[in-house]
Amino acid sequence: AEKAAQSARNNADKAEKMTNELMRKARAEASDIVAAAREEAASVVEQAAAKATAKSETIVSAAQAEIAKEVEQAKKALHNETLELVAEATGKVLNEKVDAKTDATLIATAVKEVA
Repeated sequence: AEKAAQSARNNADKAEKMTNELMRKARAEASDIVAAAREEAASVVEQAAAKATAKSETIVSAAQAEIAKEVEQAKKALHNETLELVAEATGKVLNEKVDAKTDATLIATAVKEVA
């Protein structure tokens, strides 16, 4: 009976050691899983931030291009309007219309003086 009790104790000790080893391995594995999940989460956040930055840069770039286009259109419209006003003023000053070549020369001269 004593031998059986000793054997049972030995088996219980072995079982406890096995259980402790399994628990240690499970904790280590769980720790690795948590660390991997944190790394993955950080990577996802970083990718999302990079994507948002790229999108905002694209939006800003498109807006700047649109503004530049509108400014250029406004400059052209102003230039054309100035030419028309100069032609009209020149015609009134001269009290008559001159040929196209003379008209263009007078307009160019007037625009240079105004600019």
